[in-house]
Amino acid sequence: MTVIDSGVRSWRDRAGFCGMDLLDQPSGELSDGMKSLLSGLAEHTKLSHDLLAAFTDRYEVFPAQLVGARTRELSAIRLLLGRYGVPDPTAGLPAGKFLRSDMQFRYDRLLGEGMRDRISALAVGTRLADTTVTILDEALRHLDAPDVRHTFLHLVMAAHQQIRLAQAWSGR
Repeated sequence: MTVIDSGVRSWRDRAGFCGMDLLDQPSGELSDGMKSLLSGLAEHTKLSHDLLAAFTDRYEVFPAQLVGARTRELSAIRLLLGRYGVPDPTAGLPAGKFLRSDMQFRYDRLLGEGMRDRISALAVGTRLADTTVTILDEALRHLDAPDVRHTFLHLVMAAHQQIRLAQAWSGR
């Protein structure tokens, strides 16, 4: 759903992400450490997206809106990567493929866990969203760039919404 409010682009989907108006926010300065974190966040978000997409394909009943949310989140992170001149470690990679061997190993392991049954897949999604919250909570303590801060706050809120959604689906 798209909402136009005072000329500012913003929207919130059922999985909670609202933050594509980041280009309306002023940019700031990012340390090398924060640029590295942004790059790692892109990998983590692609990992989450690709796993949730695989689980959506596997299970007839699965909250597909989680995949759409992760798609939009990765788009927002990629906009930030471009804005700050940080190479995108996920660019051009097909679903389920990663440049770093540790990320590939993690994907393969979590995919195996989630393929056991739908509840296991939802648990993997919940753990990934929990990891997102942990990463971003720490980053927000050291972040001043308005556009990145704005996006990270929206990503934290979305992750909490995704956790609630996965928990609700676990009871079905």
